[in-house]
Amino acid sequence: MSKSSLHENLVEELLERIRSCLHGDRWVSKERPIQCAISQPEPDIAVFAGPRDFRATTHPTTAEFVIEVAVNTLEKDLRKAAIYAAADVAEYWVVDPKTCSILVHRQPIGEGYAEITPFGSGQVVTSSRINGFVIRVDELLQPV
Repeated sequence: MSKSSLHENLVEELLERIRSCLHGDRWVSKERPIQCAISQPEPDIAVFAGPRDFRATTHPTTAEFVIEVAVNTLEKDLRKAAIYAAADVAEYWVVDPKTCSILVHRQPIGEGYAEITPFGSGQVVTSSRINGFVIRVDELLQPV
């Protein structure tokens, strides 16, 4: 399925903001597959620990932080929480432009997250994994 302009614009904006916050041995990628136990999702954005190895012959098996932008894929992206939790992804955001909200999943346990917090209009989301990565929901998302 082709991705909308809104989807691509939000992903690019988030990528730029994340890159400006990353220091040391962490790197960010767009649509990089993660080799999980039962599938191989390709998150819109993923931040990985350690140096990037351009010679690697396998995909990463986890990420520190994942974002999915759910312009037309909300149900699918919400189901991915189980996959990401099982892969020990520490923080997972689902950005939903239709409801102008961000659903933040933290503390993976088994195939779920211990903490799931919705953020909406007038609220600010701060990543627990990326120092300085802060999103004002109203600044990023406008009603569509």
